[in-house]
Amino acid sequence: MRNGSISALSSIRAHYMALSQSEKIIADYVTENSDDMVNMSMMELANNVGLSDATVLRFVRSVGFKGYSDFKIALAADLRRPTEVIFEEIDAQDDVSTIAGKVLHAEMQLLQDTLEHLDISALKRAIDLICGAKRVFLFGSGTSAGLADSFYTRLIRLNYNVVMNTDAHLQIMQSNLMGKGDLIIIVSRSGTADNLIRSERLAIKNGADVICITCNAKSPVGSGATVTLAGVAREFQRDISGSPISMLGIIDVLFTNLQMLDLEKTATYERKIWAALRSTRNSLK
Repeated sequence: MRNGSISALSSIRAHYMALSQSEKIIADYVTENSDDMVNMSMMELANNVGLSDATVLRFVRSVGFKGYSDFKIALAADLRRPTEVIFEEIDAQDDVSTIAGKVLHAEMQLLQDTLEHLDISALKRAIDLICGAKRVFLFGSGTSAGLADSFYTRLIRLNYNVVMNTDAHLQIMQSNLMGKGDLIIIVSRSGTADNLIRSERLAIKNGADVICITCNAKSPVGSGATVTLAGVAREFQRDISGSPISMLGIIDVLFTNLQMLDLEKTATYERKIWAALRSTRNSLK
């Protein structure tokens, strides 16, 4: 459980995707009425959202606090922090400059929240798994496929034996042929895609390890992985999905750590890559 030194608002954002529908109602109310929450009892909050005291307490514990008092102390501290950025919804009256400000400030906050909640021991374990793997497979689907591809190109630059796959059937086929020493890195914002759940279970059954990069650590894929690295997601509006910026941030953190493990090798690979690219460009002139 978290204590009052942790931001209540960032904890809500970090756990939002894993909350139940009732808990999300409370999360939205608290976020939109944070100024009024300082003097609000648990019973008053429950009445305001039309839910029970038990649901409010469950929400508080779901976002990482022991009790309602601890949560309120952390929330009060948030309101005293001038650097705490509250997410603002985009509306039809916003001009280009306003939209740019809201989106970019929100993305900066996502990265700050991700840093605050990033599990460093899990990060170190993920780095060890990547370094020790005989083969690395990058799996993604839907809107997360581009993020998986981004990590694939980074690992290629470090000369890892890595395969990229976004086809659901091939993912399942490959997972069923894996064994000890193989590693899947699943990049999935929601962690709920059926093909990724099945692929993960097959791989683990066959002795492979799984790293999950997600925004929902309590999802089926996140819960089942050997190591889960969770970013923070947030919706600017009800029908607009949150930015993948936090997951890309985690990918960048992993890649940079892998680069730093052997700078001489990293530099050698980079020189070879750029020499080949220059040669290709010259041959096309």
